[in-house]
Amino acid sequence: MADQEVIPSDIRVAFVKQHAENPELFEKPSYPTLWKICSLDDLIETPMHLAMGVIKAVSKLVHIWAGKIGKAKILTEHMKGWISIMMKHCRVNAHRLAMYSSENKFPGWVADTFRTWNKLMPWFYSCLSQTSFEHTPFQPPNLDWKKWTKPILASFLKSRLIDFPERAKIAEMRTLLENNLLSDGSLPPVRKKPVHQITTKDVQQLVWHCHNIFKLAFGTDIGREIEMESHVKLFLSLLHRVDRLTHANDKKFKKPIYLAKYNMISLLRAIPKQKLDWTSFRYTQEGGWREREL
Repeated sequence: MADQEVIPSDIRVAFVKQHAENPELFEKPSYPTLWKICSLDDLIETPMHLAMGVIKAVSKLVHIWAGKIGKAKILTEHMKGWISIMMKHCRVNAHRLAMYSSENKFPGWVADTFRTWNKLMPWFYSCLSQTSFEHTPFQPPNLDWKKWTKPILASFLKSRLIDFPERAKIAEMRTLLENNLLSDGSLPPVRKKPVHQITTKDVQQLVWHCHNIFKLAFGTDIGREIEMESHVKLFLSLLHRVDRLTHANDKKFKKPIYLAKYNMISLLRAIPKQKLDWTSFRYTQEGGWREREL
């Protein structure tokens, strides 16, 4: 038994005696182990990892969405700006933050960092209301398309969802465009990608639900379990939609986020049961004799 020196002697004696009398109670159950130990309602992530996992998944998804609509650079600049202001002028030691990475890696981020991030998410992502995040379809110049340059042809073909090789020559692009002209010889209309069906308001609502879930979970208010459960259900529904549209036609996309991330399923098990049992997530014990508690 690990850490025997910190376990009271009477408890050790009791376990040794129980093991001698009923050794079958100490045998590891066969797969699936956890399902035979307790009910599914008890199989939730510890509060720290549950919150950190969900918040990180949402932040990464928002960054991927911004990249798919060509706004990742703008989002990164805004996030770095907000964090720089927070770290330079606020100087709140209890609210730690790390720098935002343009590679969507979150290096140096820990549980305390994501706790602060969740508290400030509505403020950070308020930048999505700016016009710079709105989708503006490419408008070609008022010239004969046969005189367009290669960059203009590339932008036009992308805006019409016409696939072309990465190193295609200008002659090949013109042939593709000519083959896709309408019957009257006019240019094809703009075609939106599935990711463009996601509005900035959708993303802000996703962030808002994520923020409120853990605001209520770690709060000490009593009687708001239904409100928490409503935020969870609205969050998961919107998360699935944003995730599905963001990764539409993505060959590398294998599983929806609620299957790839165990934390999402844990939300349904954790809320509102854990809130009712413990009043607040901060009161749930999170480990053994030497582990931290919240």
